[in-house]
Amino acid sequence: MSQKLRRRSGIQRTELLVNDVMTRNVITISDSASIDEAARIMRKSGVGCLAVERTSQIVGIITERDCIKALASRRPETLQVKDVMSTPIVTIGPNDTLSKAVSILAEKKMQRLPVMDGQHIVGILTSADLARYYDKMSRYSIRTVGP
Repeated sequence: MSQKLRRRSGIQRTELLVNDVMTRNVITISDSASIDEAARIMRKSGVGCLAVERTSQIVGIITERDCIKALASRRPETLQVKDVMSTPIVTIGPNDTLSKAVSILAEKKMQRLPVMDGQHIVGILTSADLARYYDKMSRYSIRTVGP
């Protein structure tokens, strides 16, 4: 894990950035796609969410939980991704600090935070990404401090 140097108020600090921990491979789906198609893509790709786009802009996110709720409804075959996606979308930038991202996830009670560079999605930060990072760091700390 690399750490970046940042300047804030003239003081140089070392802070971990979202870019250092995020998952870069983000799969997108059209907001007009079916719920069944979204579920198939998630299963095939082994991911828990898809970024939702409309005319090349990210407009929401659809998760496994959203698909399950939709499929349990009375007429799931008529539902489209836009009917069940989470919106408005809460995002963070790749050069924002990891502590800012953790605060957003906790405050909004979210599991996934899309990472946007301007209008382009460049990654996603998930609670699983954070768990993997903190697990790796705790193992490193034990090895370097221990006997």
